[in-house]
Amino acid sequence: MSRVYDSEPELRETVIIEYSGNDAAVDLLFEKYRDAGPSLKGLLIQSLLNSRKGIAYFYKQFFSLERGDQEIVINCLPFGGSHNLSEFFKMILEAEKFDLKEVLLIKIKEHYEFSVKEILFDPARESEFVFMEKEYLETITRLFPVSTLKKLLTEITYGDLTVNKIKQYFQAIHEVVRTGVAFNLGDKGLTSMLFSKITAANNPDLNRLFLSILRNVKTFDIATYNNLNEGLGIFSINREKQMSIREGDEIRKIRKNFTDLYVDIRRIEEGIKSFARMFAQKELNLEQVSGFFTRQPLCIAIHIKRVSQLIETRLADAEKEELKQWVQFFNRFPMVAYRVRAAILQKARSYTGTEGSVLQKFHQALTEKPVKIVIALTNKHITAVLREQFRELLPDVPVETESDDVEDEDVLLCDTVTLKDFILKNTLPSQKLFLFIEDISEFESFKPYNPRPFLKPFSAYRIIKEILKEIYL
Repeated sequence: MSRVYDSEPELRETVIIEYSGNDAAVDLLFEKYRDAGPSLKGLLIQSLLNSRKGIAYFYKQFFSLERGDQEIVINCLPFGGSHNLSEFFKMILEAEKFDLKEVLLIKIKEHYEFSVKEILFDPARESEFVFMEKEYLETITRLFPVSTLKKLLTEITYGDLTVNKIKQYFQAIHEVVRTGVAFNLGDKGLTSMLFSKITAANNPDLNRLFLSILRNVKTFDIATYNNLNEGLGIFSINREKQMSIREGDEIRKIRKNFTDLYVDIRRIEEGIKSFARMFAQKELNLEQVSGFFTRQPLCIAIHIKRVSQLIETRLADAEKEELKQWVQFFNRFPMVAYRVRAAILQKARSYTGTEGSVLQKFHQALTEKPVKIVIALTNKHITAVLREQFRELLPDVPVETESDDVEDEDVLLCDTVTLKDFILKNTLPSQKLFLFIEDISEFESFKPYNPRPFLKPFSAYRIIKEILKEIYL
């Protein structure tokens, strides 16, 4: 093949394409790459980067390559594929060459390369992105909206920023909250200082931006709600004499938003208090607990840590004759059982008879594979928003964006394109299927698969709320 490549120039592109991604051909293709002219270099680099061996070579030799070849390598890296390129990205982002970092950030943003989060949010590396702030800010906002929102609010509150810089950050935050993301900001000191700082700036444009953010804020967290509501009250009092008509209108809309949020928050908070009282009773009725799970699934999801603690405590104190009822309860709510699996195993080991054996077998079945959320959407922006939302609100639930491995208990998010792919592959076992559709007319042909539809425009808050209700049932 090497002789064919050398002797028949018209077949060179065919040879390169034929051996693309073939580890056995890497040495041959590198030999040709070293002597190739500009017309073939790009194709050779692309072919080599389709193999693990080729990626390893360019990783080692990257900074000895010509500047033009370095840029070609960055543009040809197999983003979103099966190769782990995080070390490659880290190497380039840590390099001193500003222009290469900027090229890489553009590609990371375009391809939604989530593996770089640790690098981009490392406080020790913040200075590396100072001279490409626009590209950096656009990248983190697009890929990691919730983390970016918290990062920027912290910098606005505690940093020594100009009014123009705060406006720039507020504009980025505004784009995030418009998607309907729900976030927790329970640090009362931060929110109090933030409101005071914006009031003290006495800048009408800044005020309008800040109020437009508050009008779109979403949260399930009582502490966040209380802090923001209290901050708004202080802002209104301090601005009372200088408040414009427009600001007054915005504040009325914000209060309407806060009132709507409180409907769910109040139900969640009253629910967890009722759940705790149930577990404080001398005799625990697990049928009653099961009924609570089905009536208050959003409360269970939001307060799953507290729920798990209460269950673990009562399980530890359970008598032998109660264990059968606990197994029945856990069979009904396997996701909760997975969360408290350590307590189940500890209880099983405290018995040597049949009861302990049953619990141990149940525990072994739990540890095989946890329930996960699979986001299979062609819209990468919505994917990024939901991915961050789930990791923020359900940190113990695995979230995958590149997976065909879907189990019955998993939550699967599809659009019409990806659902058709699952159907064609006959890999659609999920009982918790959610379908994102542009128009209600698209839903009819998918009715046999019993999906629950989300209709455009998509709101992260509404989507998350519905899926939180399902995750522990």
